[in-house]
Amino acid sequence: MTLVSRKETLRRRSIRLAGFDYAQNSSYFATICAAGKKATFGRVRNGVVHLSALGRILEQEWHATAQRRPYLKFENWVVMPNHFHALFTLLRDGATGRGAACCAQNSNALPGPASQSVGGIVRAFKAAVTRRARIELALGGAVWQRNYFEHIIRNDREFSRAFVYIHRNPEEWEIDCYNPARRR
Repeated sequence: MTLVSRKETLRRRSIRLAGFDYAQNSSYFATICAAGKKATFGRVRNGVVHLSALGRILEQEWHATAQRRPYLKFENWVVMPNHFHALFTLLRDGATGRGAACCAQNSNALPGPASQSVGGIVRAFKAAVTRRARIELALGGAVWQRNYFEHIIRNDREFSRAFVYIHRNPEEWEIDCYNPARRR
């Protein structure tokens, strides 16, 4: 019988692609959920998102993220009542255009700067929104659900699908999997 330490049993399984450098030039589709998936960012009426004060902070901080990170190109994004979708491209080292990720796992690859990785971008964004929410709205407790979901865009077809999905998300809120009152 093998004894397993408490620390090992509490370790979460990573949902990231092993060996992939999330700071490399590529396009990514990310979804970040509100704490408890509660509709704290606004509401959707007739296919249009109406942002709450917290939703407006989220929107402002996403714009500020682009200003602070010149290597980040926003392709499409939307604030929904209880989540945020973003399609963006990392263009480091003078790259231009849309990046198509090389998804081969390469354990010998030198990783890019952690602060310029998808995780670093999301972490800083979530922290900035939380900080402003606590100061400006006197909001206590968590703003965000732990972690986030991301998809590495591998080709133009995936890019187009993500772009259209984000664009249509408010119109399709009634059937959205993140909508707790969705029609099935």
